[in-house]
Amino acid sequence: MLKKALPALIESGLFLTAALMPLYLIKFKIWWVPFTLLELIIYATFALWLIDRGKGINRLRDVLKSPKIKLWALPILLLAIAALMAALLSADIQISAGIIKGWFIAPLLLSVVLVDVVKSRVQIKNIISAALLSALMVSLISFIYYINGFLTFDGRLSAFYLSPNHLGIYLATIFILSLYLYFLLDKKRHHIALLCIQAWMLYIIYLTLSYGTWLALALALLVLFFINIKKQLLSRKLIVAALLLFVLASFWQLPSDKFQDFLHSSRSSFYSRMTVWQSAQLMIRDYPLQGIGPGMFQKYYLDYQKYFEPYLEWAMTQPHNIFLAFWLQTGILGLIAFGWLLVVFFRQLAKSFSSLAIILMIAMIYTILHGLIDTPYWKNDLAVIFWIIIALAIVETRYFKKEAN
Repeated sequence: MLKKALPALIESGLFLTAALMPLYLIKFKIWWVPFTLLELIIYATFALWLIDRGKGINRLRDVLKSPKIKLWALPILLLAIAALMAALLSADIQISAGIIKGWFIAPLLLSVVLVDVVKSRVQIKNIISAALLSALMVSLISFIYYINGFLTFDGRLSAFYLSPNHLGIYLATIFILSLYLYFLLDKKRHHIALLCIQAWMLYIIYLTLSYGTWLALALALLVLFFINIKKQLLSRKLIVAALLLFVLASFWQLPSDKFQDFLHSSRSSFYSRMTVWQSAQLMIRDYPLQGIGPGMFQKYYLDYQKYFEPYLEWAMTQPHNIFLAFWLQTGILGLIAFGWLLVVFFRQLAKSFSSLAIILMIAMIYTILHGLIDTPYWKNDLAVIFWIIIALAIVETRYFKKEAN
């Protein structure tokens, strides 16, 4: 009886993971090992997958040996090895091991299950819909924070996240993925409901006053607009409306004090980032091969203060650049693996160039663009989203490469 129910339980685990990503905030220890609730959902799903296949680790080996997956498996394996090596060489193995467990191992296990289990458009729709449900709930809770005046010192909405940028990245990435649902929903009322949810998410993103989120999302949608001219994927009216919304909101923000401070103030977030990047460059100079270890940027950032004037911001857990973050926290090998993975990602999806492939590429373009001034990957839920995108890309090139849009 349990054996027959396992496939449904595994799929439910995938959907629950996508829907409950913010549960990484619930933390506890089992014996002396720290876990998050999100990790336990992923581990439980992976365990059920191993049991269902009946061959245990052999099934995992079969998946990795698949000819259509080898191209992806090599950079992913190299990245995992680099992250583990960086953790072992870290000045604080306990902190680094926790980062590897939550931001690499758990999301990678989830992606393995997803690649093996997801074989239909309906399953893809369900996973993206679950992520959209998560984003909707986060948006509603964030609005409660907003109306009750729980904002940062400079009037930005961060809700229960540590930073407004984190909230913006989470919602923006899922917003882009949700565009694919227009191809799968066949009733007009469903399209209208989806449009309303997306408009609400954009409003919450606007309240974060995260210029990085806003600019990266606008540029990513601009790329989609030009692709749409050729492919006619989405309604031109929908794309134009989205771009006009961004233009109007941008003009609303341009005269604001915060924007003027961002451009001109010597104490702005831009100048603060300049100092962070300079500190990161010194760290790379001193640790070019092995890096400093996962989760160790804050410690080294404080150690390197002696080379600069007093920092504008002392609490800085990441170097505000996704490539610097991978170099420093997984070493040069990890940076090479990450770059290799991105090359495989875009090359394989460009061959397919289906509707899903294009949406996934736009989501990754957003991640890279925002990653130039922030660190979209280096957080529990953002790491899960990243590997869901990678896994869906593998599924697309594995099963649907020859399908029509």
